[in-house]
Amino acid sequence: MATALVVTFVLAGCGDDSPGPTPTLGGVARAATGTAITSNGSYRVDLSVGPEASGSQPVPCAPTVASGSSTLPVSVMVVNLSADQPVPFPPLRVELITGGSPAQVRVQGSAGTCTFTPQEPALQPQGAASFAGATPAIAEGTQPGRGGTVQVSLSESDFSVSVPVP
Repeated sequence: MATALVVTFVLAGCGDDSPGPTPTLGGVARAATGTAITSNGSYRVDLSVGPEASGSQPVPCAPTVASGSSTLPVSVMVVNLSADQPVPFPPLRVELITGGSPAQVRVQGSAGTCTFTPQEPALQPQGAASFAGATPAIAEGTQPGRGGTVQVSLSESDFSVSVPVP
């Protein structure tokens, strides 16, 4: 299966000037966009990580974490780039890559299930599917860039898009 890859990185400030607790894992959202062209179709994959969520909005699929650890919100959107053809949903994996084995980043799909391999029906022309979830626990005070990298991979191809944990 041939796959083309285009990746763009974007850093965006959190934009919230209201007083509140200072995030311990960084106050900047990080995002990346990749384009995968497979034998089944063309897809745009958008990935965003962080900043820490406020206490008022629960993050779907957030694990229970011990004192001294936190999680970061993760969002993934997959878009069918075809203007006139539906495409099958690509087989994705969402993981936190660190020095050891990859850890599952669980996201919630339209069925309400938390998984690191989201599945959806076919995407209609220019249709999209969105997923929200959270990273596994990351020790508070972890130096920027040392908490790992959140990666969305397309199974059975070399496509991936990734964002370092803020």
